[in-house]
Amino acid sequence: APLASDLLEGFNCALISYGQTGSGKTHTMMGGNSSDGTTATTTTGKKKSSSSTTNDEKSGMIHRLIKEIFQQMKESPPSIEYIVRCSFVEIYLEKILDLLNPANRSIQILEEGSGLGSMMGGSSAAATSSSSLDGNGGNNSNEGGGVRIDGASEACCFDQSDVISLLIRGNACRTVSSTKMNTDSSRSHAIFIMSIEQKDNITGISKMSQLQLIDMAGRGMGG
Repeated sequence: APLASDLLEGFNCALISYGQTGSGKTHTMMGGNSSDGTTATTTTGKKKSSSSTTNDEKSGMIHRLIKEIFQQMKESPPSIEYIVRCSFVEIYLEKILDLLNPANRSIQILEEGSGLGSMMGGSSAAATSSSSLDGNGGNNSNEGGGVRIDGASEACCFDQSDVISLLIRGNACRTVSSTKMNTDSSRSHAIFIMSIEQKDNITGISKMSQLQLIDMAGRGMGG
């Protein structure tokens, strides 16, 4: 997939799902037959576990993309080492919440280049991250260029099953409510961030890139 190739070339990428409530945004992103994409149904009617969902024809775009990313990593030269870190947040009622650690109250959205980082940030714990939402990843040097998330919990992932587990875990914490068009409508914007660091131990070349998977809150009449 071009998106996976671009990501491993060092480009920041985003996959955004946006539209009316009940139009199938979450299903398109997560796949499966359940609201959180944790299971898929075979032709015999039996449920399959989340670990095998990526091999099913009903897998969502996120599952397929993550599978392709790790496949390309596996096929890359053995001299290249990768570190994959993931975080998952939601924006609801103008507040940002940590879906991997709901008890985390230190997460903030800060403007780049405004000086707010030094005034509001403070020191972060070892298990938190700072992620850019301006398309420049962690290498943003443009003053006044976008915003960044500071203080979100971060987990290292070693394979696609680790990433999918985090997605399922975070989706279970998302804010949902019933509308006239969808009984389980997502009422928040969810942002899953995968940060990839890579280094070629022969050439010494290092790259950093970020993938943002964004599921926007449903738009609908009577919601």
